[in-house]
Amino acid sequence: MPVTPTSSISLPVQYAANLLASSATFRTLVGAADATEAKEHIYFGNTIDFLDDVTKEIVCARPRAIVYPDEGQEDEAMGPGEWLQTNRVALELELVIPDDYLIDWNVDLAATQKQKKRDANLWLWNKLGEIKEEMKTGRGSSDGAGGLYLNAVKFTMEAGPIPPRTDSGETWGAVRFSLSWV
Repeated sequence: MPVTPTSSISLPVQYAANLLASSATFRTLVGAADATEAKEHIYFGNTIDFLDDVTKEIVCARPRAIVYPDEGQEDEAMGPGEWLQTNRVALELELVIPDDYLIDWNVDLAATQKQKKRDANLWLWNKLGEIKEEMKTGRGSSDGAGGLYLNAVKFTMEAGPIPPRTDSGETWGAVRFSLSWV
């Protein structure tokens, strides 16, 4: 039976997932027609890659996002029954680099390798920036169907961008944002 987020710790994680799923760039990168499909590529908490028993395909494959409560959760008493919550949600984005920017070590000359590495990094940075800007635009609103978006008041890049690297047959890059909200 699915569990519904209901607390001051779990709801912001859901709202951050809703906000990310509203990003047109993220939806395009994960091949989703809408926010509901995009959420299939957003995982709560730690995730690991594993093979599906039937299809033998990688489950939780990139591109993907991972959201979870971040360190530094604070609830400060402001008066009788009044609390100021200053909290953070961690958002990790892992994006697959398009084939056009992958180096073919058997064919590409040094100048081409240098250009492809530059282009792969710029592509990654551009996409991460586009997603961040779209999330900043949508923060604090809703999808019109009751799905609230996290009212993030601060976007902090905590780690990365991690340069493209090859792992599990994919070349990907990543970033970890901390989204603060009050």
